[in-house]
Amino acid sequence: MVLNRTADCPPKTMSDFSAVGFKLESAEEFRVLLETLLARAKRLPSFIGGEYACYQDASGSALWIQVSPDGQIVGGHPFYEGESNYALDVHRVYEDEEGTPLDGQVYGVIKAGCGCPLVFDSPNLWSSPLVEKECPFSALIRVCAFPKDVSVCKTLEEFQASPSGSLCAEGAIIPSGTFKPGGDKIDPPKPWAIIAGRIKKVQCKQNGFSGMKFYALLVDTLGGSIDVPIALEAVKERPIINGYIGGSFLVSGRYLGTID
Repeated sequence: MVLNRTADCPPKTMSDFSAVGFKLESAEEFRVLLETLLARAKRLPSFIGGEYACYQDASGSALWIQVSPDGQIVGGHPFYEGESNYALDVHRVYEDEEGTPLDGQVYGVIKAGCGCPLVFDSPNLWSSPLVEKECPFSALIRVCAFPKDVSVCKTLEEFQASPSGSLCAEGAIIPSGTFKPGGDKIDPPKPWAIIAGRIKKVQCKQNGFSGMKFYALLVDTLGGSIDVPIALEAVKERPIINGYIGGSFLVSGRYLGTID
């Protein structure tokens, strides 16, 4: 989220923050949150000027704050540090044309047999080894998917009968940010995906700063497991292990290491 555009940000953008326990209802609340947490954050220099500052607590909830070369806060992105480890062949690293200079996105292909593309934004891209290597290369990525319009079901039959179940099969990842409804390519690709999978782990976490609780799910897909944080109020009841979740997501990812 870009600081100087937050007044016009729709509620679905604010929901990314509530998914990890940061309740925001206005641009001013966002500004105050960033300013408050900056003093508690660990700073990392960017290769292109400016820096990132990461606040993270024991729940895994994280907020990556962007600071310009002259010391001004220019944006910030939520993340969840869970258990996801995704092997990708990275083909492209590029700027986010709609964001700040410190925003950026990655286009890769899942290595685990399915060969499906995956596009994600990365909250600390320009301070990570992802931008130092020559593409293509293989990397291990922690993938965090923020729910936008999803179904959470207890059984496979219930999921298959849901609106999300009609979009894709269990375990599927459809890189919806790479093409338009008519089939034309989106360039540069966007970090959106339709994802469906079995829930292998459910935890109720509490954000250490706000005290707000959220669910942290680990979801199986054909390419590996994805972390899915979700606000308590976004679901009717607590998700269950071996239940299913599917729908549209904003995908974020962080570099964990290179695969030889």
